[in-house]
Formats: sequence, C-alpha cells, structure tokens
Amino acid sequence: MAEYHVIDELLSCLVTAGVVQRWNTAVSATIPGCVIGPLKGAPLPRDTEPATVTLRQSGVTQANGMDAWLQETAIEVIVRARSAPAGRLLHRSIRGVIHPRGSFPARTNWQMTASLLVERAYIWRGEQTIPPSMSQQGDRDLGTYDTTESYMFAVRRSLLST
Repeated sequence: MAEYHVIDELLSCLVTAGVVQRWNTAVSATIPGCVIGPLKGAPLPRDTEPATVTLRQSGVTQANGMDAWLQETAIEVIVRARSAPAGRLLHRSIRGVIHPRGSFPARTNWQMTASLLVERAYIWRGEQTIPPSMSQQGDRDLGTYDTTESYMFAVRRSLLST
C-alpha cells in the first residue's frame, strides 16, 4: 500500500489547479512557488515572484468517537506576498480550491487527487496576520503582506499510512 500524506496531496492539488508551482521549478512572475514545511520558516518571495506559499502541518488528530475511522489533519497555508491585494487574491484562490463557496460548513466527499478522497475539508482558522516568529527573518518590516489560514482535512484512516 502506498503512503499518502495529506500535505503532499494538497500541494499536488494546488499545482494541478494552477494556483501555485512547486518550489524547485523556475521562478515565475505570475505563479507563486510553494514549499512544504521549510526548517527556517516561511520564505520571502524570490526575485520576480509575486508571493510564496508555505504549507505546514500543524497537527494530526483522530476524529471523535462517531468518526473513529477518520483521521483529521490541520494544515496551515502561509502566504508572503509583495502586496496586500496579491496576498488576498492568492488566499482566495487557495480557499476556492479547498473550500469553495456553497460548501458551508464543510466540503464533503472531495477527490483531492486521483488517489486521495477527503471526507471533509473545512476552514479551521480564518485568515490572520502571520506571527513574527514564523517568518524566515523573524521581523515584520520587510515590506511584505504575511498571512496564514488553516484548514482541517478528515480522511479515511485506511487510505493513510498510520
């Protein structure tokens, strides 16, 4: 059985949707690069990039007793953009993929990628200003728009390596 990690599948989903590109590809002036959990925190946009996206797993829990067959994973989406409008648009684009309008309170039975069915996806914590300790340089006077938003994904345990 293949190992599935929700954060890796989310990156693939966002790349397929055209919202971000993988970090190890050439820098683009229109599509932001996306990195998973860098050790030094959320990186600044590179060269001509309008923004960067960092995906960070912030917790894995077992769902409540009624849903013991599910595992919930919280993923933080951190956006560092050169301008506030670009950052807001990027968050809206990501939110549109994960939790589109009309899916209140949660998006259910969603085929995130060809191999991963998400039972529920919902906004865990709404958009907030990024705490200074999460930025790579550790300060806020870098002229970037830095925000974070968290999502919760409930996936069947049988699909994951647990």
